[in-house]
Parts: sequence; C-alpha cells; structure tokens
Amino acid sequence: MKKLYTVILLLLGLNVGAQQTIELCPNVNTTFTYNSDAGIEGIYTWVVESDIFVGNPFTYTWKKEGQYKINLSFTSEFGCIDTLSYDVIVIPCENTYMYAPNTFSPNGDGLNDVFNFYGYNYKNAKLFIYNRWGDLIYQSDGTGWDGTYGGSPCQQDVYVYMVQWYDSKNKLKQIVGHLTLIK
Repeated sequence: MKKLYTVILLLLGLNVGAQQTIELCPNVNTTFTYNSDAGIEGIYTWVVESDIFVGNPFTYTWKKEGQYKINLSFTSEFGCIDTLSYDVIVIPCENTYMYAPNTFSPNGDGLNDVFNFYGYNYKNAKLFIYNRWGDLIYQSDGTGWDGTYGGSPCQQDVYVYMVQWYDSKNKLKQIVGHLTLIK
C-alpha cells in the first residue's frame, strides 16, 4: 500500500500548477493527447467541461477560446482515490497572415474577375493599386479591385498592389507585390 500511495503523490506532484496555452490558428492541429504516467493499474477518469473520458491516455481537440480545466480522477484497484487538475488556456491566433494572388482576369466570365487579398487574424485592411508609373488608381477598405479606373476597364498590364492591415497587437503590417491583369 505504501508504494501505491507514493505513486499517487508523484502523479499529483508532477502536474500541480501545470498549464498549457494553445493558439487557435487556421491549419494548425489543436488535438492533444493527455496521459498520466503513474504506471499503476486503476481507473483514470478525465473531465473537460462536460465531456468525460475513461482510460489513459485520452485525446481532446480544442475548438474554441476560453479557460479550461482538465480534471483527472484516479481510482486504484484497491479503491484509493485521488484527483488533480490541469489548466488549459485557448487563445485566438496571434499570428497574422495575408496573401494576395499575382494574376486576375476581369473579363466578365465570373471566374477570377476581382482582385482581392485573403488572410486571417487581421483588422482594418486597406488595398491600394498603382499603375506602372506609380499613380494610385484604386483604394479600398476591404473590397477587391474589379480592374477599372475612373469607370473604364484598365489595359492588360502589370500593376503594383499594397495591402496594409493591423495585427492582433495593433501593429501595422503590409505586403507589396506585382499583379498581372489578363484580358
């Protein structure tokens, strides 16, 4: 019985005050496997919010922001019970990402008719389009460019785009690139 008691204390001692922080970023795996390596026989019951998992280890996928506790209850084969909890903080993605294609064809076929930028975790994005002489021909607060200037279609050519935005820490970011308008 003394060895069992020591192992349970080790189970608690290794994880007391433990914490994990997870970022919810697109295309990033938020599935984790949690495990107690006490090495003794018994029933491991894990609780996350209202979800209950029996066995060791267990796997959980984090899907929404918040502060959570993983509660582990262990019952030994002799009926001894012990518990511990582990804090998990799920935060929004702090990384920011912005992408803009390098070609579009505003020819009215319904495919790729508007040049736009794509990203995540940004705010207050602005799009600027310049012609080859550096003249600003289009500016918007989030809407794409339809390939016109002053109401007339622009010629097939290479243009320069700039996208500016603020990340989650209110830091100004930007990307600049070349854009080919194809008729």
